[in-house]
Amino acid sequence: MNSEGSNRPITSDEIAVAIAKDYNSIYVIDAADDSYVEYVSDGDNPQLVPRASGTDFYKDAILDCSESLYPDDRDAFLESFKKENVISVLKDGCSFSYRFRLMFGSEVQHYFYKTLRGSEDKVIVAVRNIDDNRKQEIAAEEEMQTYRQIAGALASRYEVIYRININTNEYLEYSTSDDYAKLGTTRLGKDFFAEMVEDVKKIVCEEDVDYVIRQLDKESLLSDLAKSRTVSLTYRQQLGDKLKYVRLNIVRPNTDPEYIVMGLLDVNAQIVHEQEIMQESELFNNVAMALASRYEVIYRVNIHTNEYHEFSSSEKYTKLEVGNRGKDFFSDTQRN
Repeated sequence: MNSEGSNRPITSDEIAVAIAKDYNSIYVIDAADDSYVEYVSDGDNPQLVPRASGTDFYKDAILDCSESLYPDDRDAFLESFKKENVISVLKDGCSFSYRFRLMFGSEVQHYFYKTLRGSEDKVIVAVRNIDDNRKQEIAAEEEMQTYRQIAGALASRYEVIYRININTNEYLEYSTSDDYAKLGTTRLGKDFFAEMVEDVKKIVCEEDVDYVIRQLDKESLLSDLAKSRTVSLTYRQQLGDKLKYVRLNIVRPNTDPEYIVMGLLDVNAQIVHEQEIMQESELFNNVAMALASRYEVIYRVNIHTNEYHEFSSSEKYTKLEVGNRGKDFFSDTQRN
């Protein structure tokens, strides 16, 4: 290629041809007198063919769009499509774009236009039908709004909620816990199962790390969910200098099989209480057995509920038909 050819300015027609494959129609407007030509692609042919022309683009465009524009979009569209806004691309070289809707009978279609600076004092307006993509975006936005509403409803119970696409591994994290948010875990991510390993190593008690990673292996987890559709893991989490028990509840909704949802629940108080009860019960049993040789019977009474357990090592005492446990120690004692 010679230097003269390489330095030749690209014409507006060449720009229009270059972008034609991505747009339904291309308008080339003469900034000097507002005359225009509308081009469309000629099938697989890379060339453009004229479809319409006129002497005043802005007048014709506004008249055409005013008749077919979706009512809620008319004022904003006409404001954006003022001549001074379109011509401004000639001054600073920037482009601008706008999305709008057109009515075809009772059907609504989504469109997009982009304004570019051409050469020779020309402005290029490219229009594209984006109905399929826009409706997919709207459906995704509505789905995400539903997820946020569900997550918000569960926020009082769960520390954090994950929604994971099992086909792409992309995920969204919804956190309601200040402590958990300070850990620096990712809120939006591309691969939950890969990033999970690093997060687990960072926030899970060292002794439980291998267990959690093994249980959250994608293949194993999906296999477990296929059997029961619900999986729960209980493990210890390190929050700064505090260690607490958490439970990860995992479900695969019947109505949304492409996703799994995980909710992290703080069960520390519950687990600690259960451990205290078990330790207390074990201690009492040991004491009761040690005293059994000296006492006919030993009672363990809950002073708040009056419930009680009876421990007896005497065969003669058990023949008195006193129960091994009861609801009201003091009433039963008076009756006995």
